[in-house]
Formats: sequence, structure tokens, C-alpha cells
Amino acid sequence: MVSYTRDWERDGYLVIKDAQTIDTYKELCQKEYEYNNPEIFFAFNDEGVKEKRKELGLEDKEVFHYGGGLCGTKEGLKKFTEDMEAIREEKRKKCDPYEVYLYEYNNHESFISWDGDLEPARIIVRIWGKETLDSIKRLNKYENQ
Repeated sequence: MVSYTRDWERDGYLVIKDAQTIDTYKELCQKEYEYNNPEIFFAFNDEGVKEKRKELGLEDKEVFHYGGGLCGTKEGLKKFTEDMEAIREEKRKKCDPYEVYLYEYNNHESFISWDGDLEPARIIVRIWGKETLDSIKRLNKYENQ
């Protein structure tokens, strides 16, 4: 069973012990990060959109802006959405939410954040839902949710 101790020499960083699924979680996050779809790209201005359309051979296709710099075709966005949901589903099946919470607590430096554990909490809700978050014994709980 996973446990942790705090390293007060590093401001309360969690030293996580006996975790079984963190490596799987990190691999799945890397899979998201390295995702490649020839009809989806990120661009933050008109020049970037123009360059990426040419680079990807999308000049003859209608390209939409979906927010946050995400651009692409309708088909590309549909495939992107399906693929990201498949990765989320794999996380739900293969990863322990409490281990992920502890990992993300460190990853987002929640031990020194003014927002406490807001980011790890959001990640747990996005993957498993609010009910799962409510079942986790939280550290440095962000209260304004």
C-alpha cells in the first residue's frame, strides 16, 4: 500500500513509498504529451496557423480554432477527442487515484503553493470524477472549489 513521508529539508515534498501505478501514469501522460495527429496542431497567431497548415498539407481543408491554440479539422478534432478519452480511460483502469494525487501534489509543488492542492484535485476530478476526489484524504486542501 502506498505511503509517504514529508521531506522538510525540501519544504514538505512528499517521499512516496510502495507506489504501484505511478510509472504507468507517467507513461500515459507522456503518451498524451507526444500525441501526434496530422490534422491537429497548436498555433497562437495567424502566421503560425498559415505555416502549420502548409507544413501539414492542410491548405485545402477547412481549419478551425478550438481555443488554447488548438487548431485543426473537424475530423482531426474528433479523433483527438476520442484518443484523449481513450488515454483517460486507460488511466482510470490502470492507475490508483490516490497515488496519482500524491504524484501530482509533488509535480505541482502543492506543498508550497498558495492554491494548496488545487491542481492535483482538478486532475483527479478530470480523470475519475468528484466522487473519487471526495474519497481521498487530501493534503493542504484548497478550500475555494
